[in-house]
Amino acid sequence: MLQKHDPVRVSVASGPPTCGFALCFGRVIILSPLLIPGPLPVAAQNAGGKAGTARVTEAVTVNSLPGPPSDNDGATNAPAGIPQLPNLLNDYALRPPWKVAGVDYAVGVPSGTALKDPTTISMPGVSINTNRHIIFVTGSNVTLNGHDFSLHGGWSVYIERGRSDTVIENSNFLVGANNLVPISAESGAGNLTVEYCTIDGGGFGISGNPGAIYALISYNGSGGLTVEYDWLKNAPQHIIEFRNGTLIDQYNLIQNAGYAVGAHVNDVQFNGSVSDGSVIGFNTVFNPQPVNGYPIPGEGIQVEAQLGSTITHTRVENNTIIATGPSLTASYLIVIRQDAGTNVIDGVDIHGNYLDTTGAYGPFYPPTGSNVTFTDNWNMVTGSPFPSPPAASEQRQR
Repeated sequence: MLQKHDPVRVSVASGPPTCGFALCFGRVIILSPLLIPGPLPVAAQNAGGKAGTARVTEAVTVNSLPGPPSDNDGATNAPAGIPQLPNLLNDYALRPPWKVAGVDYAVGVPSGTALKDPTTISMPGVSINTNRHIIFVTGSNVTLNGHDFSLHGGWSVYIERGRSDTVIENSNFLVGANNLVPISAESGAGNLTVEYCTIDGGGFGISGNPGAIYALISYNGSGGLTVEYDWLKNAPQHIIEFRNGTLIDQYNLIQNAGYAVGAHVNDVQFNGSVSDGSVIGFNTVFNPQPVNGYPIPGEGIQVEAQLGSTITHTRVENNTIIATGPSLTASYLIVIRQDAGTNVIDGVDIHGNYLDTTGAYGPFYPPTGSNVTFTDNWNMVTGSPFPSPPAASEQRQR
């Protein structure tokens, strides 16, 4: 007997030809990608060989397999606005079953937000250096809401040691002539949340050395960093550099990274981190085809224990990562790597990610570390699941 949410292959007794996948909701089979004009009997079989019959009672166009509950995808709390890349997934054999950041809902500064000049900030716990164009957060429990940090050549927000529970929200950043990392938290800073922001690293448009913008968000503190509903784009190198605590990196559109000469590009760089329980989920990662070699191909999502890191109980789940061809736009889309020495990776769950590897070496770099598992990761081009990769040691033995 077929159960609710069983992934199934179906054949229709009559009517137009079907594709290979469907979703069983009790007595209703939703076929993909065709529209059924009326109720038709179907024979169905799930991946375990379990057979059953059902009658299609609704005409639905869905090009996806079962995934997590839709209330986990971030759409409910998405900002007002038009999605940035609404057609990104149109031509795939398979797409994620949830609402995708930047495709099905907007991210970044909510539409209609009236942004304020940072020079007007006047509040306890904040100091402004107008010569250096830096906003210093000198107190805890500070919220910077609705500012245009792209003005006057670009501003940086800098959270000082010992300051915690900083929130930067509904704000716009653009690296300009001042050549400043948009957001930095120094060693000893506490919790930081960056949400509903547009952060543009400037790409090639930076005055001076693009390599100076090593990250859009640099967190050297301890406690936690939460990055949600942000449009993170045109980064010369990394999107996030993270040190200690728990990273929550989700519901973001990460687009166009790799404009510094010799850049090593990835979404997250763990730098000597002691990190437990981090989540990288429901993000959309997309680099366009390069022009004159830029943006430079890099890694889509990386969890690397380096520089004395201990990274435990991490989840990389339900991300949409796209490397179009024909030119290379990424090396590997997901990289889990434990460097030699005292570095430790223990427990990474790579689950439910949807990938286009056309312009990449492959979906997964040979993983190293302990308790690294790969489950239900899908090839959007073929509609087939990716096999779990062998460990690097197994590959060397072949």
